[in-house]
Amino acid sequence: MPWYTCHMAATPSTMLPLGTAAPPFALPDVVSGETISLESFADKKALLVMFLCRHCKYVQHVKQALTTLGQDYQDTDLGIVAISANDAAAYTAACTPDFFLFDQQRKLVYRGQLDASRPGRSAHQSSPEAQSGL
Repeated sequence: MPWYTCHMAATPSTMLPLGTAAPPFALPDVVSGETISLESFADKKALLVMFLCRHCKYVQHVKQALTTLGQDYQDTDLGIVAISANDAAAYTAACTPDFFLFDQQRKLVYRGQLDASRPGRSAHQSSPEAQSGL
């Protein structure tokens, strides 16, 4: 079974169709208090929208990988935003972590999981498809 058909959480994702335009959002940044919106990333060639829940065991499992992802793509043409799962309605995210990658025209080109690893497995399994998507 391809890695992208496996679901990270016990709740299967309810995915937006590929090609869908990025739904607008405007939410407060938990660090600065400033409003972050879809337009905040207008100068980026791609946008990764991650839906997370800090206490979710699956999010905790990939916490270091998320940190590395943010560091690896800092100061690049990829915008990255993490949104609370409570604010996921427009994206139809049903589980955490859920990832939505949009191209420069803000059309959905990937949706799904970070990688194929799960809690209880000691190592993250890299996925060539996920890496090529970024």
